[in-house]
Amino acid sequence: MGAWGNESCSSDSCWDNLWAKDIHNMTQKEADNSLAKTFAQKIASDDSDGFAAQLGVVIWVLRQGLKVEKKYLTAAKNITLLLLGSKEYLKCWNEPKERLAHLKRESKEITEAIKNGGVGKKEHILGLMGKIAKSLA
Repeated sequence: MGAWGNESCSSDSCWDNLWAKDIHNMTQKEADNSLAKTFAQKIASDDSDGFAAQLGVVIWVLRQGLKVEKKYLTAAKNITLLLLGSKEYLKCWNEPKERLAHLKRESKEITEAIKNGGVGKKEHILGLMGKIAKSLA
């Protein structure tokens, strides 16, 4: 996996599972397709990259302001709990405290989306170059 950020939606494993012409302007149909394909993949119980990809796609779709079915939100919420409880998982990160903070934020986003009928709050997501520029500012 070529992770390039501490957020679940900031990794190659997430982006490889976004099936859209333009991932920054996904349609609801493209979001639904991405979620269905990602969650249809078999994931071993110890495959944190696979779980992170599923979580990443859910977070990406929510941050596009699109709707996520409750079954995917529930699965993503369970993934956050699994990853938050895994010291081994967090040890793999260069900045485990930042990753932990992002997981907690993502867990709250999922909870809010569940309360909001599955719809996320639209948010601009910086790409790699945007993150580099922001860090240099």
